[in-house]
This record gives sequence, structure tokens and C-alpha cells, in this order.
Amino acid sequence: MTAITPSHGRADARERFDEIDPAVPVGYWVERFGADPQDFNDYSFFQRNPRLIWIARRGLEIPACLDLEAIGMGFLRTGMPYPKPTSHAAIIFGGLARKNVVHLDDEDARRFLSRERFPYPEDEIDSPGFVLARNRGLQLGCGLWLEGHLSSLVPRRWDLKVL
Repeated sequence: MTAITPSHGRADARERFDEIDPAVPVGYWVERFGADPQDFNDYSFFQRNPRLIWIARRGLEIPACLDLEAIGMGFLRTGMPYPKPTSHAAIIFGGLARKNVVHLDDEDARRFLSRERFPYPEDEIDSPGFVLARNRGLQLGCGLWLEGHLSSLVPRRWDLKVL
């Protein structure tokens, strides 16, 4: 899933993406979603700017002749007051979550994927904030639960009304 483009005389890709200590991204998933930190042992984390942390399989070798636009997959948006899992990370790693997961019935899943805001009880929610949504055991994406309402944060281009 690494997107690569030919080098055009820019800095070496390894200088552009710095490998970071996994404590921040893994710590967030452990604290917010109850993930087991060992689930991330096979991954490395990278940051190119303060807004996004990337995840890739550990041991990824980047040839010096390549200039990367992305490395692995965007994992955690950090340029906001609270970190937010990317939609891809919510789907790929959401199955690791043990708390702040909402289990939606078919109707609420349709509403979630249509980006509707709707009432949702706090029974499954540890604290207000970002939650991961599931339906029939499938990961749907990231949502925001505040004041008894669930708002979908799936990308607009994934909206069921668009599809």
C-alpha cells in the first residue's frame, strides 16, 4: 500500500518521513479503544508533518532513489485537539478495539454510512469523543459521540447517498 513516485531531485525519502516512537499512536489506541499494545509490535510509525502519523509493516526498506508521497497507510490525525483515527485505520485496526465501540443495527448502520447524526445511547461508550462503529462484526469507520448523539466521520466520498 506504499504509494511511490520517482525522485525529482528532492530530499531522500528517509529524511522526509521520520520514524517515531510508537508510544504516542499505540498509547492512544490502548487508552481510547482498549487495544492490546502487542497488536502493534509488527508495525513502525512515521511522521512527515505534525498533522498525520503513518503506519507501515516493521522492516520496510525505502530505496534511496525513491521519493515517497505516502508510506504505508495514514493512521492517526494529530493536528487537532484530540487525535482521530483515519477512516482506513478505523476499518483495518478497528477489530482490535475493546471499548468505545458502537455496535449498530442495520438501520443505524445505514444512517451512519449516510453521514446522518442520530441519537445513540451511551451504554457502549466509555467517554465522549471518537468511537469506532461496527455492524454485524464489520468495521464501518470512525464516529464522534457527544451528548447522546452519534455523528459519522466517514469520508463524504464514501457516503451511501453518493454511492
